[in-house]
Amino acid sequence: YSIGCAVYLSAFLANLHPRDEWKWVLTCSASLLRLLLFSPLLLAVVVAAYPEVLRRFCPDIAQQTANRLGINLGALDNVHPKVKELAHRGISIEQLLDFYTKLNSDVMPHFDPLKSTTADVVYQAIIPLSRYHDPAGGGGAYATLASEGEPRLPARMVTHNWGNLFAHLLAAVFADSLGKMTYAEELRHLSDPDRNSGVEGLRRRLAPCAKKTYWICAFSVNQHAGICDKDRHDSHGVAVPRCTCGLEKHWSGDSCEMNKFDEMMAYLKVASPGFGQVVAVDRNFALFSRIWCIAELLEARKSQLPQSLQVLSREVVERHKHDLEDLDVREARASVDADRVLVLSKIQDPDQFNQELRDLLLNPDFGLIVAWMSIANFGTEFSRYCMEEVLHITIDSFVSQGV
Repeated sequence: YSIGCAVYLSAFLANLHPRDEWKWVLTCSASLLRLLLFSPLLLAVVVAAYPEVLRRFCPDIAQQTANRLGINLGALDNVHPKVKELAHRGISIEQLLDFYTKLNSDVMPHFDPLKSTTADVVYQAIIPLSRYHDPAGGGGAYATLASEGEPRLPARMVTHNWGNLFAHLLAAVFADSLGKMTYAEELRHLSDPDRNSGVEGLRRRLAPCAKKTYWICAFSVNQHAGICDKDRHDSHGVAVPRCTCGLEKHWSGDSCEMNKFDEMMAYLKVASPGFGQVVAVDRNFALFSRIWCIAELLEARKSQLPQSLQVLSREVVERHKHDLEDLDVREARASVDADRVLVLSKIQDPDQFNQELRDLLLNPDFGLIVAWMSIANFGTEFSRYCMEEVLHITIDSFVSQGV
């Protein structure tokens, strides 16, 4: 069509009287400039200017609209420096793969993808690798070191429990980046006895989304400012050497990095377009008994962040979904009892909180588990329908050929 129009205009101009030719050329040029340049430019200026004009001269309307969308217009104003610093500690898919290849070698030689928990990896790998190579000591967040200090806004925040197997956590993140609902296939690659083959095969599949960034507390929080100097044994019974980085620990106050998740989520909602939450659910659904995890779930829902579940398999959901009917935040656990006390102190009505939590997961209209099951059922039914149609076509083909 466009070529036809161009040919028609060329033929038209070629047959004009010389005295009128310049008039038509000028008219056509003006029309093309209006359509291709001036109209889009004017629209872009209006679209860009309208929110700012509304915010300046009609702040009440702007605030009401923002509240309906779950956006805090003041999230970028006067943001706490520590909140902003935390929010820019995204880690990419590529960097997570690179980290995984370091395990089971000089770094955490006893790592086992079928047994090692996220907590094991934090103490035995992330903390040692994120300590500064400086006689003065110190350390930083692994995500900061991996990106060589370059700030990176994440596209997703991952809610997970440290008791989950580390390979399951990474498999869930990788499955999310591929747009999948379960992470069994990615886990198979990470658990391959020939680890180089498994990880490299997964790396090829993840190549299109290698730069996609996630916020994962194990990597994005500076563990040297909190937990690194604790004596403990990992789940294998191996002693964890006490970190001697000497960095000052902060369990509360402005310098603490473990009490600012709510503010950080509000900031990322505005600063990172499309920002959402990924819930990496362990095979035993223990995540829903961890107090930080359920607090993050409800905060994300109140902020109207997109939320998605990553589970090992459909069978795991069927096995554990009824366990969620009796969730009670008062029975939720935390690695540090002070964290449990802190979260519970912010809950004015535990019974109402429990009801909101159950609605978040099991409400027939919008519950995360119910929505996940609906999509999974649709996928199963659609696959069955496709298989039946292929079978019918094949049978009809054989019958028509007299087979």
